[in-house]
Amino acid sequence: SDFKEEIATYQQQLARPYLTDKKEVEKLKNEAYQRLQEELHVSHILTAVAHDAAPEDTLKAYQATIAMIGRLREGADFGEMAERFSADKVSSAHRGDLGYFTAFQMVYPFENTAFSLRPGEISSPVRSRFGYHIIKLHDRRQARGKIQVAHLMIREDEKNPQESQKKTQDVYNQLTKGGDWNELVKQFSDDFQSRRNGGSLPVFGTGEMVAEFENAAYALTNPGDYSQPVHTKYGWHIIRLERKIPVLPYAELESQIQQKVLTDTRGRMLEAKFAEQLTKEYSIRHNQNLYNQLLENADQSIVSKPWTYAAEASSDIKTSELLAIENQSVPVSLFFDFINGKKEKLTAESSPQIVLKRYYQEFLQKQLIAYEETQLERKHPEFRQLMQEIREGVLLSQVMEENVWGKSLTDSIGQHQFYEENKEMFRMGERAEATLIEAPDQATLDKLKEITLSRPFQLEIRSNEILFSQNQSEITPAIKDQLLSVRAILVKNPGYIVEVAAFREKEESDSVSALRLRQVVHYFTLSGIPVTRIIEKDHGPFRPLADAARNRRVSFQFYSNSTSDLSGAYALNTGKEVKVMEGYFLKDAPELKNIKWQTGEQLSEQKPHLIWVNIRRIEPERLKTFKESRGSVINAYQKKLEQEWINSLKNRYTVKINKEELKKLVDKP
Repeated sequence: SDFKEEIATYQQQLARPYLTDKKEVEKLKNEAYQRLQEELHVSHILTAVAHDAAPEDTLKAYQATIAMIGRLREGADFGEMAERFSADKVSSAHRGDLGYFTAFQMVYPFENTAFSLRPGEISSPVRSRFGYHIIKLHDRRQARGKIQVAHLMIREDEKNPQESQKKTQDVYNQLTKGGDWNELVKQFSDDFQSRRNGGSLPVFGTGEMVAEFENAAYALTNPGDYSQPVHTKYGWHIIRLERKIPVLPYAELESQIQQKVLTDTRGRMLEAKFAEQLTKEYSIRHNQNLYNQLLENADQSIVSKPWTYAAEASSDIKTSELLAIENQSVPVSLFFDFINGKKEKLTAESSPQIVLKRYYQEFLQKQLIAYEETQLERKHPEFRQLMQEIREGVLLSQVMEENVWGKSLTDSIGQHQFYEENKEMFRMGERAEATLIEAPDQATLDKLKEITLSRPFQLEIRSNEILFSQNQSEITPAIKDQLLSVRAILVKNPGYIVEVAAFREKEESDSVSALRLRQVVHYFTLSGIPVTRIIEKDHGPFRPLADAARNRRVSFQFYSNSTSDLSGAYALNTGKEVKVMEGYFLKDAPELKNIKWQTGEQLSEQKPHLIWVNIRRIEPERLKTFKESRGSVINAYQKKLEQEWINSLKNRYTVKINKEELKKLVDKP
C-alpha cells in the first residue's frame, strides 16, 4: 500500500503537463505577458446576481445592466451611475473607480474585456461570478514594474490626529537635516514588523497598496529619496525608495506566469476546454433518468450543505451508475461525495437546480480527466518509460530500506559488534576546545567577549516595550498587536529566548507588575511559545526612569544559547559582520589559520578583521568512543550490509554475461 501510494503521488505530478492543452497554455502565457506591459485605469458598475441564480433572476440582472448601458450611451455620467446603482460598495464610494491594474489582478472575464477597450469606451455586459459588470476604460499606460520601499509609519492618534501629523513632520525634518534613517525608524515607527529591517517592505506592484501610499512611492526617482509625509487610513508615512524593478524578460517570468495561468480563473477555463476535447475522444453514457431524479430532489440543502437527499438516499441509489466513460462505470455515490466536499460558499439566492447542473458538469470534467490519466501510459511512450523507471526506483528504495537502511539504524547489537571489529576506522584527530570571535574592530571584539562569558547569550535585539495605564494589567487589543511582533520574532527564530521584565510605579498597587508579567507570559504560552523559552523578571518599583509612563512598562530582551544566533543578531542590529564560534576545532581547521596550537588567548589580525581565539584545552589523537562515532559506524555498517545482501543475491540468481557483446560496447568509440 505504501508503494502504491508513493507511485500514485509521482504519477499525479508527472501527469499534469499531459492533462491540459499545451497550445492553449502557451497562448494564455504569451497573452498575459503582453498585458503585463500595460496598466489600465478603469471604473465599473456591478449588478449583483448569484453565480448560480435562477434563469429569471439572471435575466433580470442582465436587462437592468443593458438599461444602464443605454443611459450611459445617451450621456449619463458614469460616476454618478456607479454611486447610485453599483453593488460594489467599495468602488461606488469612489464613483466606481478601481484605479490602475494589470494582468492577473482581476477575474479573467473582467480583465479580458478591459484590455479589449479603447480609452473612453464602455463595455457590453461582462458576466463574472459576482454578477454583470459595465466597464469603462479611462487610460492605458506603460507598466511601471514593481517597486521596493522602506517606510516609517506613525499611527494616527484618534483623539489628537494633529499630534500624529506633527510628530511625522518633526521626524521628516530630522531626516532632511541628515538624521539616520535606521535609527529614526527604530525609534519612531509603529510598524513593528518592518522596523527591525529599517522599515523595509516586500516588493509590490500597481494595485497592491492603498492608492496614496502607492502614488507617493512611485513618484520617488532615485534610491534613497524620501517622500513628504503621506497620509493613509493606516496613519502617517515617510517613504524611502529602495529600488525599482522593471517588468522582467519573458524567460525570467515564464514559470511564474504559467503557475498563475494554471491556478487563476484561466485554469478552470483550461480544464473545461480540455475536458470538452476528451468528450469527443471517449464514449460517455449518461443515466438521464437518475440525473432527472437528482434535479427533482435538489433543494436548498445542496446550497448550504450537506445535501439532505445525498445523506438519505438508499444504498441502491448510491451504488447506481450515474455515468460511464468508455466501459468504466461511475456510481452516484462519488457524485454525492464531490458535492459535499465542495468548499465554496454559495449565496441563498443560488438556484438548487442550477447549482446541481454546474456541479454535474464539473464532476464530469474531473472524471474525464481522471480517466485520461489512466490512459497516459498507453498513449504516451515517454510517459510510460518514465513511470517504469520510477516504479523500479521506488521498489529498489523500499527493498534497500528493508534489507540495509532500516536494519543498520535499528540493529544496535550489530552496530556495536561492527564498531568493536573495526575500531581503527574511527579515530579522532588532535582537537582543541575553543571559542573564536571574528570582529571588524577592537570595541566590537571586546563587547562580544563580554557577551560570551555567560549563557544564554544576550543578543543585541530588543522589542518595543509595552506601556500600561496606571494600575492596569489587562491585555487590550492594542497591547495584543504589540505582543504579536514579539511572538513573530520568537517563531521566526526558534533558538531565541525572551526575557520578559515587568515594572510598576511606586504609587501603584504592589501586585500590579506581577500581574502584568503573568498576563504577558500567559499570552505567549497560549499562542504556542513554550515556557522554557521565557525568562520572567518582576522588577516592581525598582529601576525607576525619569519618564513616569515608562515605569509602568513590560520590556523584552532576547537571548540565545546559539553562537550563530549571536552572530546573526549582532550583525543585524549593528550592521557589523561578525562571527562567533564555540566548540571543538581540528588542528587543521581553516578557522585556526595563523593561530598557535596551544592553550590560552590569542589575537590575530587578518585584515579587515581581528580574530580572537581562546583555546581552553587540547585533546590528543585517540579512538572515538562508540557514542562519538555512532553516525560513522551506521554509515559503514550500511555498506557492509549492502555488500552482504548483494552477495546473497549473487548466490540466489544466476547471472550470465555475453562477453562478446560487452566487448563491443567497451571497444565502441
